[in-house]
Amino acid sequence: MSAGTKRNARWDVSGGDIPRHLFPTGRIRISFADRDAKRAAKRRALCEELRADQEWEILHGMVSGRISIAEVERRIAEGGRGAYREIVRDLERHRMGATPTLADEIADYCAWYKRTRKIRSYENVKSRLKRLREQVRTKDGRTVELGSLPIDQIRIEDLENALLAISDHLTTQENVRVAASGMLSWSIERESERAGQEQREPRWYRNPAKLVASREKKVRVVVLSEEEVIRLLRHAEPYQVAYLRAFLHLGLRHGELCHTRLGEDLDLRRWLWEIQDHPKDDRCTCSPCRTNGWSPKNANAYRKLHVPSEPRALRESIERYLSLYPAEYGDYVFRNPRTGAPWVEKSLQEDFKALCDRAGVAYGRDVREGAVLHSLRHTCATQLLRAGVEITYAADLLGDTIETIKKTYVHLDAHDLGTAVRKGPSYDL
Repeated sequence: MSAGTKRNARWDVSGGDIPRHLFPTGRIRISFADRDAKRAAKRRALCEELRADQEWEILHGMVSGRISIAEVERRIAEGGRGAYREIVRDLERHRMGATPTLADEIADYCAWYKRTRKIRSYENVKSRLKRLREQVRTKDGRTVELGSLPIDQIRIEDLENALLAISDHLTTQENVRVAASGMLSWSIERESERAGQEQREPRWYRNPAKLVASREKKVRVVVLSEEEVIRLLRHAEPYQVAYLRAFLHLGLRHGELCHTRLGEDLDLRRWLWEIQDHPKDDRCTCSPCRTNGWSPKNANAYRKLHVPSEPRALRESIERYLSLYPAEYGDYVFRNPRTGAPWVEKSLQEDFKALCDRAGVAYGRDVREGAVLHSLRHTCATQLLRAGVEITYAADLLGDTIETIKKTYVHLDAHDLGTAVRKGPSYDL
C-alpha cells in the first residue's frame, strides 16, 4: 500500500462467546467499506450492539455478504431492535433460496399424493389443483396465474375468486377448496419440519383455504320408489337385471361391479363376492387398470359379501345372465353385450339412461328428480334402514362409514319418521 493511502475501517473481534457453528475460528471480521471516521465509529458501535444482543445471524449475514452493513444500519435506524426479527427472516429466505411458487408446491404435493394414495383419488386431486393453479389474478396492474405466485402470497380473496371462476356448482367449488386446503396443510407441515431441523423460522405458515367459506355440497336426494324400480326391472334385458339387482341389493359402487372377475372376486360355488385390489390389466380400458391397477375407493370398501339365497331373484338374475353371456375363470363378469368389453362408468351410465328412457323413469343430474346409476346405491341404503337393518350392518355392506351412510346415502321422508313415531311408546292410559 502506497504512502498516504488509508485502509477501509473494519471490525475485527474474537472471543469465547462467538458461536463456532457460524464462525469456526471464533473470530468476526467485517469491513465497513468506508474511510469516514465518524461513519466507521457508528458502524463499529452497531456491531458491538449486535454482539451484545447476540444477534449472530445478522453478523454472519454481513460477513457472508448476504446483507450489507449499510442495509442493516438503515433498517435498525428505522425500526430499532424490532427490526432484528425481520432481518433474520429475510436472511434465512436468502439462504434457503426463493420461496417456492404455488405451482412448485402443487407439483411436490401431487408427487407425494401419487406415492401414498389410490390412483383414482390422486387423479381427482391433481385435476382440481391444476384448475386452481391456472386461475389468474391482477397484480400491480397485470394479470398473473396463481401458480406463478410465491406460496406465502396467496390470499383468501385469490382463492374465493378462483373458486367462482372454476365452476358455478357448489360441489365442484367445495372439492377444489378441500384439495387446496389439504395441499397447503401438507406444505405448511413440511416447511415447519424442515425449519425445525435447520433451527429457523418457517417461511410460510398460513392456510388461506381454511378461511374461505366452505361451499355446502348439494347431496342428490334421489331415491327410486318401489314403483320406479319395478318399471326398470320389467323393461330391463337379462344383463341389465343382473347389474340392477347387484346395485339394489348389495349397494355396490359402479367400479366395484365393473371390476368383478369370475372366480377371483365372485365365487359362485360359495356365493361370495369379494371387493379387493386388482393388478394392472389391459383388458379394462379405465385409467387405473392401465397404469397401476384398480383399488377400492377407501379402506372401508375392502369387504367380502355373501350373496344370500333370499331374495331368490338376486342369485337367479346372475345365473341367468351368465348362462346367456358365459365367462371363464378370471374373466370380467359384467360386460357390455354389444362389444364384449368390460363395462366402464361412461358406457354403463349410457346403458342405464337408455333403460330409464324405456321405463319412463326420469334420468340425469340436471333433471328434476332425475336418477343416475349411483342413485341405486342410495336406494339400497335407504331401503335397508326402512326395513329395520341396523346402520352398522348397512355401513359394512356398502363399504362406508356410519357417518357417510347417515349424511349421504340415507334419505328418510316424512312417512318414515311417522313410522318411527308409531313404533315408539304409546303411553296409553
